Amino acid sequence: MNMDVLFSSDEIQVRIRKCPDMSRIVVVFDAYSHSSDLNRKAWGEAYFTKHNITAVYVLGRANDWYQFETTAAALDAIRSATRDAARVMTYGTSMGGYAAVRFASHVGAHIALAISPQYSINPIRAPFDSRWDHDAQRIQFRDELDGLILGNTPTIVVYDPYSTDRLHARRISEDISISHVRIPRVGHSVPLALMESNLLQTLVQKTLDGTLNEREFERKFRVVRKKLSSYHSELATHQPPWRRNTAIRLAQRAVSLNPKHNVPMHALAQILAASEDHQGAVYWYEKILNAGYEYLELLMMMSQSLWEIGDRDQSILYAKRLSVQYPSYEAGLYWYGTLLIRVGQLDCAIQNLQQAVSLNPSFSNCAALLGTARNMHSKAGEISVYNLSLRRARKQIRKIKTARDSAVSLVKALLS
Repeated sequence: MNMDVLFSSDEIQVRIRKCPDMSRIVVVFDAYSHSSDLNRKAWGEAYFTKHNITAVYVLGRANDWYQFETTAAALDAIRSATRDAARVMTYGTSMGGYAAVRFASHVGAHIALAISPQYSINPIRAPFDSRWDHDAQRIQFRDELDGLILGNTPTIVVYDPYSTDRLHARRISEDISISHVRIPRVGHSVPLALMESNLLQTLVQKTLDGTLNEREFERKFRVVRKKLSSYHSELATHQPPWRRNTAIRLAQRAVSLNPKHNVPMHALAQILAASEDHQGAVYWYEKILNAGYEYLELLMMMSQSLWEIGDRDQSILYAKRLSVQYPSYEAGLYWYGTLLIRVGQLDCAIQNLQQAVSLNPSFSNCAALLGTARNMHSKAGEISVYNLSLRRARKQIRKIKTARDSAVSLVKALLS
């Protein structure tokens, strides 16, 4: 089974792995990725290859929710390559789910399966969700890609009805008719919950076959959910402050159920940090990093906890890494600028704070801190000028004193 490239540009790549059965094709839109390599493995690639299912993989170089100039051309290429199939399914999670819903009609799909999708991350269209604001600020949203959802492709949306994702599902349902599959109390980690429960393959296969019974699937999940790390992690992070010990126990239980995944470890670290056990939080953040995970929230929280335990050098290093890897994340730039002010590196602090304010002019706390940093820099300059003048005056006095002493010596010599 060879992988063929159907479409490629600097922004997006579409490739297909053909299997003997070309009557059913899954079009997979990749999820949020920390890699810009268009040749990376896509979401679900191992599964579809193993089960001899022909699949088309769509990957973007950046996490721009497929708002690329060449997206429409890529979708046209997919439609052309799959037009003879008896059944085409678009599929994706989160950002990939967004694309699976929005572009199903464009590629000629017969069914769309979206897990925890967004309707949009454009704050104009989805003001109820700020989780990806740092991405939304740099994305140029295209009305033809991010506007009203068009078409009548049957669409299944899988989400946690107690999370912000329910608002996206509701908004999608205002544009098109959808079937709801509710996976409660796992937050945005629905894909993890379905993998832990061994139900993800069932969901994908039955949707592709056209045999999915939504209510029966929900009942199967409810039977097993208390055995899942994703379930305990979500419960842990939603405990009120006065139940901190309960939160820690739930998070520890989550880690014991899935000790190698970042979601339960992150939940435990986050709760420990909130309990002011920053040493414990750093331990778990390091475990996540050592497991090969690295993402925005992790770098930010690691830097904050390191500062709290007095490891200022490492805290600043992580804050710098955050600002370099996520230059459009104004909260990270603000944090880095704050640390730099505390250690007296005013020039670099001002540079980062200026960048944060340029990204978000309404970031009042950052603008105020920038003013403070500039004022401190100005005063430091005045002190430097004063010190320089003082040094020059002292040098001149020494010269005058030397000349005076020389004159006195000369007079004494003449008189003698």
